[in-house]
Amino acid sequence: MSVVLDAGRAAVACVSALSFACAGSTGDLVIDSGTRCFSCASEACATEPLEITVLGAAGYAFTRDSDTILVDPFFSNPSFLRVALHLAIESDPAAVSVGMKDVPSASAVLVGHAHYDHLLDVPTVVREMTPRPGIYASETARNVLAAFDLLEDTTPLDAIAWSPGQPVEWTQIEGTRIRFLTVRSEHAPHFAGYTAMKGEYTNPLTEPPRSAFDWIGGATFAFVIDFLARDGSTDFRVLLHDSAADEGFGLPPSDLADARVRVAIPCVASFHQVDSYPESLVAGFDPSFIVLGHWEDFFRPYSQSPEDVRAVPGTDVATFVKRLDAASRDDSTPAPRTLPLPGTRIRFAKDCPSPASVERAPSR
Repeated sequence: MSVVLDAGRAAVACVSALSFACAGSTGDLVIDSGTRCFSCASEACATEPLEITVLGAAGYAFTRDSDTILVDPFFSNPSFLRVALHLAIESDPAAVSVGMKDVPSASAVLVGHAHYDHLLDVPTVVREMTPRPGIYASETARNVLAAFDLLEDTTPLDAIAWSPGQPVEWTQIEGTRIRFLTVRSEHAPHFAGYTAMKGEYTNPLTEPPRSAFDWIGGATFAFVIDFLARDGSTDFRVLLHDSAADEGFGLPPSDLADARVRVAIPCVASFHQVDSYPESLVAGFDPSFIVLGHWEDFFRPYSQSPEDVRAVPGTDVATFVKRLDAASRDDSTPAPRTLPLPGTRIRFAKDCPSPASVERAPSR
């Protein structure tokens, strides 16, 4: 096994324990559950809506018509103590089953980076919850998945990830009207400018990583996901960040052809560790709708109950939203947004119920 790892794990555990001692806050924000619907003008939206199911942490299922793809499905949520003390962690099939029970079979799984809260449950999902889809991930993630006999199922994205000055290379998901662009990004520091679990696996693993600190990140990607009309034009475009990033990272080319509906999914966790986030995302992508992601505490057992869900420790979601609204303000009107619980379904369709009818869970 060839590996490049960061040092000082004991120090990381101690400092991170102090950093995460304070509970995260959502302030007085309204948290959505059930089904949240947005209206849009195009006729394609009315007949073939885009549905986003929030899977928890940075995980999502995107469904349009008969096409479904997953991004970073994660449900196992090992405790903070288990993570900080470098104890063994593993996928929890029962939690995966609960989180995936209403999700359609997927044609593909996209993975933004290889930390455990993005990759740990992928083997369980692709083996047990959906007919073995194609996996798209970094070389490091692919080498981790080799320990689960998924090397050949995984397409590495490092060589085609777009960054300024590089050609745009879309990946078409076979048998669907979905394509995606991999965009080179970065992972925000976890605390005090320090990013834990950095490094790369350069050869396939023969055994799964043991502790959370063995699930090292590898390359970090953002994704532009297009849902296409039957004539090949783009009806819906989504920009998804599974990590906050400094300005200049994780944004598609400015001259990328426009689309009818633009949905941004920023990452709330660690936003305060980088500059100009989420402002840079809003300025660089100009979203029409915003879905806040990776905001809830993934050190607690997976839950779709508003009584059980808290914000990521050390994260002030209300401050993130204030900055987001200020950055996305157009004629004093912020872009519509939602702060969704795991299990929430968000539909972009002309004929959906009024947002006023959405079941709303109290903030906590």
